[in-house]
Amino acid sequence: MRHPDTSPPAPEVAGLPRRLVEGYPAHGFVIGSEEAGKLRLPVKDAGSYPHWKEASELHRSFEDSDTNVVELLEWAQLDADN
Repeated sequence: MRHPDTSPPAPEVAGLPRRLVEGYPAHGFVIGSEEAGKLRLPVKDAGSYPHWKEASELHRSFEDSDTNVVELLEWAQLDADN
């Protein structure tokens, strides 16, 4: 069994939760890639994700839905269903 890392977070990470909660006007505020970089968050272009098309379609299917839970499936499960 693996134990969680209990070492203290690096100084640049330690204040991140507070900065996210107190530094933005609303929960739904969009943090763009430039702002994320300033927060030292790892940012990659979404289009470089190999399953971006599927992820985007999944997001769109729930965007205007009353459903607020998405079940995450392994790719093998999705392939087995097709």
